[in-house]
Amino acid sequence: MLRCVKLPITVVLLSCCPKNVVAQSVDTTHQVMIKAFVGAFNDHDVPRMVSYVHEDVQWFSVVDDSLVVEVKGKKQLDEWLVGYFKSIPSARSELEAIMPSGSYIAVRERAFWIGKKGERSQVSVCVYEIRDEKIRRVWYFPAEQLDRR
Repeated sequence: MLRCVKLPITVVLLSCCPKNVVAQSVDTTHQVMIKAFVGAFNDHDVPRMVSYVHEDVQWFSVVDDSLVVEVKGKKQLDEWLVGYFKSIPSARSELEAIMPSGSYIAVRERAFWIGKKGERSQVSVCVYEIRDEKIRRVWYFPAEQLDRR
């Protein structure tokens, strides 16, 4: 006599999915770090942000066919962020998409701030490189979309 065993629906569904699809639904350590870094950004907590970066961090802006070095080193990042938050006290950010690839995490990020005409936002793509469990390099691409919300 066969016995029917009732399994939770999640077990049944997960057993039907390819392994790589299931694995992508769980945040990697690197993704957790990037989310925490952005959380610290939203809190304007510079010491916490800097705790996530490598001593020799580099922050690049991609401009046309060139890379502009915005920041070199943890100390310079700290100083840059303090000035940034003073000049844009309403700055905050959301990660709309995260795509991990080994030591690299590509994100689509929406930045928000209050301008003269109210809340503004723009979307950019950014790539983080993680080395030694710290953010080592960041490449920030120009915003393609600007809108008021």
